[in-house]
Amino acid sequence: MRHLLDRLIKLICLVMLVSSCSGNSHEDKDFMREIDYIEEYPELALSKYKAHPINEIAQTDDATTFLFQSLAQFYANDSILDKEKLEKCSILFAKRKKLQRQLVALYLLTSIYEKENNLQLEIETIKEAIRIASENKEPEWLFYLYSRLGNMYYRTYDFLEYIKYQTLANKYIEDYDINKLSNYEKILMGKNYLYTHKYDKAIATLQTINIDKGHKLYGQLKLMLGITYSKKKLWTQSINEIEESLKAQEISDKDKLISYITLAYCYCQTGNMEKTKYYKSIADGYGTASLNGLLKIDIYKSYIDISRFTQEKDEEISYMQKTINQYESIVSKLNRETLDEAIQTFTKAQEKRAYRKNIRKHQSILAAIVIILTVSVIFYLNQKKKQAYRLLYLQARINSMESLKSIQDETKQMILRDFEIGKKIALLKQTQREKGNKLLDELEKLHVTKHNELLNMDWEKFYQHIDITFDNFHRKLTGQYPDLNEKEVQLCCMLTAGFKTEEISAVWLQSVYSVHKYKTNVRKKLNAPEGADIAAFLSSKIPFS
Repeated sequence: MRHLLDRLIKLICLVMLVSSCSGNSHEDKDFMREIDYIEEYPELALSKYKAHPINEIAQTDDATTFLFQSLAQFYANDSILDKEKLEKCSILFAKRKKLQRQLVALYLLTSIYEKENNLQLEIETIKEAIRIASENKEPEWLFYLYSRLGNMYYRTYDFLEYIKYQTLANKYIEDYDINKLSNYEKILMGKNYLYTHKYDKAIATLQTINIDKGHKLYGQLKLMLGITYSKKKLWTQSINEIEESLKAQEISDKDKLISYITLAYCYCQTGNMEKTKYYKSIADGYGTASLNGLLKIDIYKSYIDISRFTQEKDEEISYMQKTINQYESIVSKLNRETLDEAIQTFTKAQEKRAYRKNIRKHQSILAAIVIILTVSVIFYLNQKKKQAYRLLYLQARINSMESLKSIQDETKQMILRDFEIGKKIALLKQTQREKGNKLLDELEKLHVTKHNELLNMDWEKFYQHIDITFDNFHRKLTGQYPDLNEKEVQLCCMLTAGFKTEEISAVWLQSVYSVHKYKTNVRKKLNAPEGADIAAFLSSKIPFS
């Protein structure tokens, strides 16, 4: 009889558990359907939820309603989100084990911390959300979260990490049936492809979106298609898409500036002077203050090409100076603070908390073991502790090596930028002597040319930079080909660094004909075929990473 009673109790518990799981599954489906509705029609959802304001977060239902209202505000770009209430929602959802709701709350909190420029809290929140999504195998959430993490690196100019996380984000949903993704997810996926230079994939993804002109995402969709076509130099398609984006009901001033300057650039490439000047004049009416540093540089480069096409030399020089200033601003910001520093600070704090927690746990266990176990068990625990310290030490070494690699990559990028500045100024001095000298005087006042080895003919420093950037190329070259004279060594190093013939002549202050003579002599000494590409030949003989 007792045996039958035990079995009956177990059966009742099993039924209750299955019923509970089924109820939670149904509840999650309703929640996700509401999320999809808010993504597609944020203004309608916002008007519905604003009619029932939530003053206090006490129950799960109140927190969920407030979460829907906040999400509608986020998609509709309506006012500032309430940080304190969202933080309460996140804590409540964590206690109630409402995974989807907690992830939405954390995602919205990251946008608040971004506006507050609180990088530390933004990183902590996004890392916590990634941990939850990873443990519960939520690929769509990992797509959103890694995209967000990539954008954080983009804002701090760490391009390698940005590309890594954007590529990782797309991998989580690239095997999905694209027709089952929401329009918002397709836009974000297409944007990731665009900014990681996968233009064909970006176009293929964006072309699956079928929305009318009244849709909130219509202008953004057409603008992204237009920019992607311009990257592929399909000027007519780009013009058609961007002109269509300007017909959208909602388009920000920033997007209008990008649209008009891109139109002017595309018409410039097609040789249409009238349209180029027309759209450039409209773009001039919008300021660049709202743009981040990298977007400003892209806009300035477009202005430089357009000014060159319209033969406005003063304006071309002005935007070249603005571009240089913007690069200097970015370098200055990177010197002051980097995302890696913030991540390392956060990681160290997490390691300290975990370490203290483990110590307390081990102390409690040790106290119990001292009472009930022998000295041999204590010795075993000490061995385990040594192993833990060894792992911490190895992890610290790995972190140090990653930091050194990051610094080396940044140094190489700085050297290549310095080369580009030197080449452009040398060409300007040679081709526009009067204006070039004036610009050079201004650049010297700004200390732009003071330490540029090309402009100062400091070849020893130039060789050091070549060795840093191209895996000891100068040292290997002079060791493998000792018959090359000084000028021929300079020529090989500049060709390897990507210098063109006219740029080399400008740096040497000699004619293009003289440079060609040096090239002929070098080919003979290298035993290279007549007319061979010297840089490519040396790359096969002296490979570098």
